[in-house]
Amino acid sequence: MKYYILSLTAAMICLSCSDDETNLRSDDNYVPMSVGNYWVYQTHIIKLDGSEILEPKVDSVVITGDSIIDGHTFYVYEGTDYLSDDWRILALRRADGDDIIDPDGQPHFSATNFSDTLYQYTVTPAIDEWITFHYQMHNAVEKIVVPAGEFDALDFRGTVRSNIPAPYPYPRLVHNYYASDVGLVLSNTFSFAFGTTLEQRLVRYYIQD
Repeated sequence: MKYYILSLTAAMICLSCSDDETNLRSDDNYVPMSVGNYWVYQTHIIKLDGSEILEPKVDSVVITGDSIIDGHTFYVYEGTDYLSDDWRILALRRADGDDIIDPDGQPHFSATNFSDTLYQYTVTPAIDEWITFHYQMHNAVEKIVVPAGEFDALDFRGTVRSNIPAPYPYPRLVHNYYASDVGLVLSNTFSFAFGTTLEQRLVRYYIQD
């Protein structure tokens, strides 16, 4: 059970670039932030054999307001997620140039930095056990199809390594696909205990003009 919780927690965490990358991508708004924006997601459980189970649970994320922290304005994301049906604050985010950061200054997306590790952390579920997460932008636009439509998206990709025995090889990848003028269209993580992938796909959304 503890590894299942860790896999879900990883999903909540969810600076250099070439001039060509900057010209190609910096005008796109991959994380549109305005009060009133919302996104609705449906969860699919994908087994190791590739079969899928559609979960009846639907999660919503809404930007409900903003908050001033250390002189900076952060947008407040509220809603539900994999972990709980309880409505609560999920994240605080603001734009810093082409990066999206949290109140600790940690990046969670970049439209131009495709070379650096943007975010990393390690968890130790038990003595002598460790799981590491390293997130980096994948430098390729991918076509992502979800119930809300078909989108060209960039992947804020996490690489997961661990010394815990598992029914699958390491490293494992987790994905967070963002489309311009839409936001997060697909994200996934996995259960450490069973190897099943938990994937949230965008069903509908609303973005302020």
